[in-house]
Amino acid sequence: MPVTEGDITDRPYRVIGTIVSSIRKATIFSRGVSHDKVYRELWERGEKMGADAVILAEYGESKRTAFSPGSREIRGKAIKFLTDEEVAALRR
Repeated sequence: MPVTEGDITDRPYRVIGTIVSSIRKATIFSRGVSHDKVYRELWERGEKMGADAVILAEYGESKRTAFSPGSREIRGKAIKFLTDEEVAALRR
């Protein structure tokens, strides 16, 4: 399933949900949350929703507090591609 920062313009689709979550580092000494980990998390959440793809993927800056070693907010739109029948029905 593709996860992309942009939109998909070559195939019609419907949005089935918005993904909003955060990823946390295990400890203060752990490496920062990577781009790959962000996309993997979006992919897993999209898959659970039955999505064909996740578009408009984005993530914020890593934030650290006294109670958290660091987290990063992530978001994206889970989409399902329209079937030929659904596209034909929209054109009627």
